[in-house]
Amino acid sequence: MCEGLNIPERAVYVGLMKARVPGRMEVYTNADSHIVAIVDYAHNRMSFETLFQSVRAEYPGRRIVTVFGCPGRKAFDRRRDLGEVSGKYSDLVILTEEDSGEEDTLSICREIAGHVAGQGCAYEIQPNRGEAIRQAVLSCEAPSVLLITGKGAETRQKRGIEYIDTPSDVDYVHTFLQEYDVKHGLDGMEKVRSLLSILPILKRDEGRTVVVKYGGSALGAEAATDTTLQDVAALRMVGVRVVLVHGGGKHITALLDKLQVPTRFENGYRYTDQAVLETAEMALSAQVNKAIVSRLSQLEVSAVGLSGKDGGLLTAVEKDPALGRVGSITRVEPRILQTLLDGDFLPVVSPIAAGEDGGGFNCNADDAARAVAAALGADKLIFLTDTAGVLIDSHNSKTAVPHMDVKRAEELIDTGLIAGGMVPKVRGCIQAIRAGVGEVSILDGRVEHSILIELLSNEGIGTMLQKEE
Repeated sequence: MCEGLNIPERAVYVGLMKARVPGRMEVYTNADSHIVAIVDYAHNRMSFETLFQSVRAEYPGRRIVTVFGCPGRKAFDRRRDLGEVSGKYSDLVILTEEDSGEEDTLSICREIAGHVAGQGCAYEIQPNRGEAIRQAVLSCEAPSVLLITGKGAETRQKRGIEYIDTPSDVDYVHTFLQEYDVKHGLDGMEKVRSLLSILPILKRDEGRTVVVKYGGSALGAEAATDTTLQDVAALRMVGVRVVLVHGGGKHITALLDKLQVPTRFENGYRYTDQAVLETAEMALSAQVNKAIVSRLSQLEVSAVGLSGKDGGLLTAVEKDPALGRVGSITRVEPRILQTLLDGDFLPVVSPIAAGEDGGGFNCNADDAARAVAAALGADKLIFLTDTAGVLIDSHNSKTAVPHMDVKRAEELIDTGLIAGGMVPKVRGCIQAIRAGVGEVSILDGRVEHSILIELLSNEGIGTMLQKEE
């Protein structure tokens, strides 16, 4: 006919491609395409087998679940044919009503089930067609293709001698795919609800000053899994004023070994002579500091690297003659930090301080972070550690203390419940609180996005120390 009407072949092809019969081979997917649902009308043996072969070719490796039934008091051979074909190709067959009419739906399903089982396929019987489709959708744990055949877009079921209005298979699929997405957090509304829940928290934190002590060792082999700088970038996006103070003991050791600088230890501490100090400054202020700045730049954060010597930021004196050029911080000049923060920059500070004697000192990064936080009057100081916060039993993470004030912290130290290496850290936190820092958190830095979890939710993944209540 098209040739007789001189319709171009391309136009015929385009027309056939656009031709659509509602309910005939309609393909639907959930939000992440974990489920592909194909809705179609009834089949005979040959067309059913062709459909399965096509699905296997187009969706290789996917689980196949078939939902169908057979009409009452007619086409009896289809019960055997469709049962055998579905059993041959499916991983699961769910049998249900399909215009059962005056015949009992369960009897029809049981007859078909015998042929399905004969092919070694699992089956279920659910007379309610809507519930059968819902069951097929919500049970999809592995990537699946659902074949829902028999009714297509029809909106009536024959029950007894009457035709009853019902949702179409297309309607059922739309409804239950949406339910699946909501259940698995894949619907757009779930994202909206999550955003609405954190907007008040984001507003609360806007303009706050947060000092983070960051271990420089995370820049090495662990960099791929460390999320600290991603968290810092996220805080900057919502208007938090962040200062990063870093260490880098492993980098110092590696550079000392590489340059073959001789070292010795006194009472467990490395003695820092001038050669070791110069190497430490090279490792911290050049290598580690600039690596952090570079990484933040990749995260679209405008960061500025500083040594404690820059702008007279950190001044120190000798901590212990037995340790050489290891410093105890005596003064912090915060103006350079405030200028950078006001200019929407993120300062990254290495703990190399200027000496009151004109030389330099390598200072403990925890001490530097506390001193900087106190000088800025920071709202929050965060320490990232390799423990789940302050533990009463260092071998049991379930003994972590989620919250405590200064008085409680001192009691725990005095009674020996806080012991070992955690004592100086907690004492330092107490000192920071008394120097004007709003609160101090000791977080488990091994937990992904620990900073964001702690700041933007009520989940405790460490210990928060606050002023006396």
